[in-house]
Amino acid sequence: MGKRGTQCTVCAHREASAIDLALARGVSVTALARRYDLGTDSIYRHRANHLPATVRAKLIAGPDLDIDLDKLPNAVCRAA
Repeated sequence: MGKRGTQCTVCAHREASAIDLALARGVSVTALARRYDLGTDSIYRHRANHLPATVRAKLIAGPDLDIDLDKLPNAVCRAA
């Protein structure tokens, strides 16, 4: 087995999802470092190595909603 490197401090952080979302939305790395008590270098590395453009785009777009538009009118409450 090869030597395992240290785990990314951002990935291991309990607020990793919030940090990823903030990075995707363009929040300053310096502000995130201060807010979450992380090093700016760690956040830059995390963004470069663990947050590809496709993931950033999905974070910005929000969750996928699978809505069947044909069934939507039946689900609407009809007040009399």
